[in-house]
Amino acid sequence: MPSKIYRLGEYDTDYRIYYVGHKSDTVKIGRRYWEGYTRCVDDFEYLMNRRYTGENLTIFVDTSVKVNAPVEYLSRNGEMIHDSTINYHSFLFTIENISNTTIFLGRTFSVYFIHREAKNKKGEWVKIDKNLSEIGLCLTGAATINLKPGQIVISKIRRCCGNFLTDFRLVFGYDDNVVYSNVFKDSIDARVFDSNK
Repeated sequence: MPSKIYRLGEYDTDYRIYYVGHKSDTVKIGRRYWEGYTRCVDDFEYLMNRRYTGENLTIFVDTSVKVNAPVEYLSRNGEMIHDSTINYHSFLFTIENISNTTIFLGRTFSVYFIHREAKNKKGEWVKIDKNLSEIGLCLTGAATINLKPGQIVISKIRRCCGNFLTDFRLVFGYDDNVVYSNVFKDSIDARVFDSNK
């Protein structure tokens, strides 16, 4: 399949969920995750568990697995259209609930509270995309994603493109309520740092 150069700011906030469930030797992630979520619940206690720390969540970006992330569009009749001419080189990443309680991850079929940071030439971490939670989406009727103890989410991070090789990390959460992924290498156009000042 052809691949298109990914430019930050073009499709930078959609970390689509491909799997929610328990770890196993083989996990099929072909299509975007649409099933197994909770639409309505009577017990909203899990909504109170929005404390994200390294004691209840881990995030791991696996750069050894090279995958593509297709762009998806909805047609006028609501059916999903897959355009194989628009595909982005990506890495897989997992979020695992290592606690003994269910954790609220947000609403929608994407990882809602996550963004990416990269080190600039001064060695400072700079936020280079936004959380979906910062966009101001209408989430009426959207799926609620709850991660039970021992479960994982599998998603993809679209790779950057440029001539500046640097350190990256994912940040899940908001304010000082965050969990960081492992640090991984990728290349980026250094001009992105100037546009994010």
